[in-house]
Amino acid sequence: MTTQTDILLRMSYLLGEQTIPTSGIEDRKQFINDALARAYRAYNFQEAQAIATVSITAGVGSLPSDVGETPDLDVRVINPGSQNDYIFEQIPYEDQDNYVDGDHKYWLLGSSGAYTMNTKDTTANVVVRYMQEAPEVNASVSTTFPSPMAIARGALVYFRLAENPDADTAQDEAFFQKELQEVISRQNRNRPVKRAKSIMELNNQYTGRV
Repeated sequence: MTTQTDILLRMSYLLGEQTIPTSGIEDRKQFINDALARAYRAYNFQEAQAIATVSITAGVGSLPSDVGETPDLDVRVINPGSQNDYIFEQIPYEDQDNYVDGDHKYWLLGSSGAYTMNTKDTTANVVVRYMQEAPEVNASVSTTFPSPMAIARGALVYFRLAENPDADTAQDEAFFQKELQEVISRQNRNRPVKRAKSIMELNNQYTGRV
């Protein structure tokens, strides 16, 4: 876990300080959360993903309140055995009339913190894997994001602009992007390779299905 202190200490070092100031750093704490939100928007980090069971009533289920903005979801009904899960595909709102129960499609309504999953399927429950929104890091709340230096670099961009709205922050932004890309590259390198799927499987069609 990465704590607020982890990030504040690195930010202090970047500013030429030997320790974290004991007062007057409320702006730094806010900029840390702003930078963390930027990182979460940039990529679906494994450490920030969670799994929940969502109850569906009359075709509508409320997603967890910590689902991130414009979420990329894995929605499925888990069945015993191999290759037996019902995997749901997201569709645009305006396409809902093209599908019926059993097509395993869903569309989202609402906004961050209050999304609902909507479907024509009559299933009672689905398992949803989702990207969480960035936490509000403070003295007691940490983040699973693995690089405190990346967040410190991002917070420094906001800090420089707060000091001087006309400041040239290109170098600070470049350092932030470099640190962020290193984290993303590690995740991409270590992710398991997905099994290839045929066009029939992608469309929930199988030989012998009528």
